[in-house]
Amino acid sequence: MTAIDSKMNVIAFTAPLAIIALSFGIGLWSTISSTPMPSKVEVTPEPALEEVLNPLLTSELTYIEIHNAITSTIPGLEGTVQVETALMMRAGISKSVAEIAQQNPSAMVAVMSDAIDQAQANAFDLGGLREQLPEMFKAALNEYLGTESTPDPVQEVLITKLNISQ
Repeated sequence: MTAIDSKMNVIAFTAPLAIIALSFGIGLWSTISSTPMPSKVEVTPEPALEEVLNPLLTSELTYIEIHNAITSTIPGLEGTVQVETALMMRAGISKSVAEIAQQNPSAMVAVMSDAIDQAQANAFDLGGLREQLPEMFKAALNEYLGTESTPDPVQEVLITKLNISQ
């Protein structure tokens, strides 16, 4: 064997390997260059420490709008009062208590109707009624929804609509 023949054998052996490596490199380059790089890294937030420690408690304030109106006839105002409310539930209350308030607005209306019946004795003007109703509703709802672990789940009752018709 001559020197030329040995060089031909080396070329014949390395040429296919070089072609394979070159095609792999071209394929890798085209895959990387055609795939868009993410512009922002998305980070999923970890659950709040309270939810990890106790998943049965709410971790923030819950607002519940009661769409059912409370209607009551008040003799001192010589008319019928119609009230719509929203509740602000405390953070850290039982999720089941918050669900009861959200899923059963008619029960909330019944409790507040009883409270408005008690307010009738002291109601002689609409402004006075508007001032005393939130605290009366709050007390009645806390008595109804409260448990031993969360005695006052309702932090505030908001009057969203107050009408009187005579």
